[in-house]
Amino acid sequence: MAAIISGYIDTYSLIEMKKNKDLVKKFVKPERIRLEILKAMKTQYPSTFFYYLKVIGLLDFIFPSLSKTINLPGGVHHGETVFAHSMIVGNVIRHSKKTADKLSLIRLSGFLHDVGKPDAYIINNKESFNSHEKIGSELVKQELKNLRFTNLEIEYISELINIHMRFMSNKVSPKAIRKFIILLNKYNIHYQDWLRLRVADRRGNLRKDNYTLSEIKSYINSIENILTEEKFVSKLSLLKMNGNDVINITGLKQGKEIGIILNKLLDIVIEDPSQNTKEILTQKIGEIYENI
Repeated sequence: MAAIISGYIDTYSLIEMKKNKDLVKKFVKPERIRLEILKAMKTQYPSTFFYYLKVIGLLDFIFPSLSKTINLPGGVHHGETVFAHSMIVGNVIRHSKKTADKLSLIRLSGFLHDVGKPDAYIINNKESFNSHEKIGSELVKQELKNLRFTNLEIEYISELINIHMRFMSNKVSPKAIRKFIILLNKYNIHYQDWLRLRVADRRGNLRKDNYTLSEIKSYINSIENILTEEKFVSKLSLLKMNGNDVINITGLKQGKEIGIILNKLLDIVIEDPSQNTKEILTQKIGEIYENI
């Protein structure tokens, strides 16, 4: 498989590799395949790796979900097949200082981000791919597990796929951005990782214009403005109330109700960070407790 990464395979070698593809299935360990995949992600055009796997007949063995996208039309919003789109997306994700340590994982996410579309197409019974990101996320988890990717790598890639359809616009409300940042933090995904996949996804669409530089900068500014808010509360531990406070105020014992109340308080503070005071949250706890 290392020959694939070099970018060119002569016809004779290609024929021989195709003849002997079953040897890979029998004798090459999943751990070795994982290493070759990650190496391929560091080349200039990693799509070459996937195209050769397709020609040799190994793509459906290594990434069966990606293989199913080969002849699937992209739908009314695309001018290319799902497979061709995915190859463009993975290729256009480039190196940056911010994402250097995770570049291979981001690029692999780009190649796999739409693998849920074949199943979504069947479920919706039309050229619609509703929930394909959720379906694809689950498919990828199992395939990466089979290839012996680490749990952290699997979680990172699958969650990046799961959120790749989030709408990118500076018109999104501050509350929505705060909640999205919290979701990203939960899976150790920097917002720029997601943004790079989102921008690449648009560049891989032959029927739509790319995001303009001004659109990208505007959206980055809207996120940075939230991140630099002095009172931005991104997790439960930053609330001015904790579980013991809730118990003392309500008389409840330890249990799921405590978590429900704390998460509702977090929603309130996400909506309006100025609400994060002992006095206000004490009042809110009483209101929440009456309705659970």
